[in-house]
Amino acid sequence: SLWFSLRTFSEPYADYSGLYRDNAFEMKDLVAKITAPPVPDGDSDVALLRRLGPVYQAEDARDGIHKINDWLQDDLDMVICIDTTKSMADYLKTIQEKLLPSIEKSTKGFKHLRIGLVFYRDYMEEYLTKTMSFQSDLNLVQDELDQAVAAGGGDIPEAVVEGIWSALNAFDWKAPHRLVLVIGDAPQHDIPRGKITEEMMHEKALDENVEIQIVKLPPGGPN
Repeated sequence: SLWFSLRTFSEPYADYSGLYRDNAFEMKDLVAKITAPPVPDGDSDVALLRRLGPVYQAEDARDGIHKINDWLQDDLDMVICIDTTKSMADYLKTIQEKLLPSIEKSTKGFKHLRIGLVFYRDYMEEYLTKTMSFQSDLNLVQDELDQAVAAGGGDIPEAVVEGIWSALNAFDWKAPHRLVLVIGDAPQHDIPRGKITEEMMHEKALDENVEIQIVKLPPGGPN
């Protein structure tokens, strides 16, 4: 509780020539009734992500990596956006070990393939997004991927829209086929926390003729 005192005077303008008195008051704790938004479950997570693009609900990281092969085609520029918040720690290990070897095997014989990376976290973290420019040498992509660390986060939504926005704007798209691939276990913020909106993202993707595909991993990490 909080105590405070009000001094009152019989004469105007706090004139001490007259009578005055101190009046003590106690304020009890006031608890505001706030209805918190419901914590998203798996279905609502997917519903949110579907506002950004088609969603594949993977059983685990290996399943998601296997699905990615369906979207690979020759003459391709691809940016892989990866959630690097703490909840992705175990998934990230599998991604670092399996993703590039799988892509390299599936694209053997392709005349043109460039891959870029975007790591995204959330606002008030060490970084919002971090990028690596397009590379034709997959060994360079692997080296950068191996340096990724899963940390931060804490709330459920992450900066997915901002990650895609970085992919659309920070890369020199040239190939006839263009793909942004998102891998994560959490949806975007339902209400934007920054200046980038879903509408802006979709307009930019349309302008750049870029396809967006999302691999949604189960929340909470591998079982």
